Amino acid sequence: GSGISGGRGLWVKSDESLIYYASKSHLRRWTPGGGSSSLNSQFNDLGNIIISGTNIVATDRSDNSVWLVATNGGARTLLFGIPEAAGTNLVVDGSLALTNSLYGVRGVWQPPTGGYFLATDYGAQFLYVDTAGVIHLFVNGYADTHAGDGQWFNTPGYKLGQLRSVSMDNQGNLIIVENDTGYVRRIDFQRLSP
Repeated sequence: GSGISGGRGLWVKSDESLIYYASKSHLRRWTPGGGSSSLNSQFNDLGNIIISGTNIVATDRSDNSVWLVATNGGARTLLFGIPEAAGTNLVVDGSLALTNSLYGVRGVWQPPTGGYFLATDYGAQFLYVDTAGVIHLFVNGYADTHAGDGQWFNTPGYKLGQLRSVSMDNQGNLIIVENDTGYVRRIDFQRLSP
C-alpha cells in the first residue's frame, strides 16, 4: 500500500504464491492471503536477491556485503564482504571473500556447480567466489567502461561498467546487466579442450 522504497531485488515463486522483494533497507515477503510483511530490516541499501535452498542470499550495495537470510524468521548471516568498510578498495584476486570490501555489490547468482557470481556497481568487477570462499576476478571493469564485445572474457583490459545484476540461462551462459546506459552482456559458456 505504501509502495516500495528503492526496490531492486525480486524473487517470485513459479505459482505466484510467495514473493520476496527488496525495499531499500527492508527485505520483505508477500503472500496472497497475508499481504506484505518485513522479513529483515537490518540492511542499508539492498541490491539483488536469490533463493539458495531454503534461504535468501541478499546483496547490500552500500554496506559492501552479501548476506544469507533465513526464510523462517529472517535471521541473517554474513557470507562475504566487510560490512561498513569504506568500500572503495577493489577485490584482491585469490583472497578470501570475507576479507574484501565488495565495492557496491549489487548482483548475485549461484551456478549449479556451487559458489557464487557477484557483480559490483561502483567497483565494476564481475567476480566468482568458489566453494572454499576464495574470490576471483572474472571480468574487470571501470566506471562507465564498455569494451571487449566479441573478445574472450579473460583478455587484458577493462570490459565492464557499473554492474546491476547477473544471472545464467539454461545453457550456462552468463547474462550481465551493465550500468544505466542500457547494456546486457552475455559470456558464452564453452567447454575448453582437455
